[in-house]
Amino acid sequence: MPNPRLRAEFRRQLERNLYPKVNAMGMVAAEAAYTHGEAWLEGLIAYVRANHAHFAAAIHGLNAGLKVLPADALYLAWMDCRPLGVDASALETFMLTKARLWLDKGQKFGLEGHGYMRVNLGCPRATVDEAIAAESRRRGGIIPRRNDKQGSGLIRPESAARPGAEGVRP
Repeated sequence: MPNPRLRAEFRRQLERNLYPKVNAMGMVAAEAAYTHGEAWLEGLIAYVRANHAHFAAAIHGLNAGLKVLPADALYLAWMDCRPLGVDASALETFMLTKARLWLDKGQKFGLEGHGYMRVNLGCPRATVDEAIAAESRRRGGIIPRRNDKQGSGLIRPESAARPGAEGVRP
């Protein structure tokens, strides 16, 4: 990078966000993933897309005016919380203390993010269901419950089934 200011900023961000060194185990794991991981990756992509669809349908079904935007990235979803009518700081406090959800605050990504929360859906379905249940409790709403295999009683609609995704661990 010929621009010294941009080069210095790039290096600062690299050091801040990444570990710029490679170890032998990482190289072997990367080679194995690129050589033999396609089937696993395809299953993971389907699983995370199903998490997004499941989360969006459940949040929209709460009829709270919250909107989960269509996915631009694979495992991150944006939730429009502006209908709650609170400022960004109050929204973050509200989500942490009332809904008991630790989400990424939208304002962290610039002015356009105020009123939004970013949700990481690259996780097991049970974790997504816990977030949905927390948001439902926050609203005082009722979500039909059905015991799942683990007996947690969290939401397990038929749409949660993932045929062919056995062994996929996000």
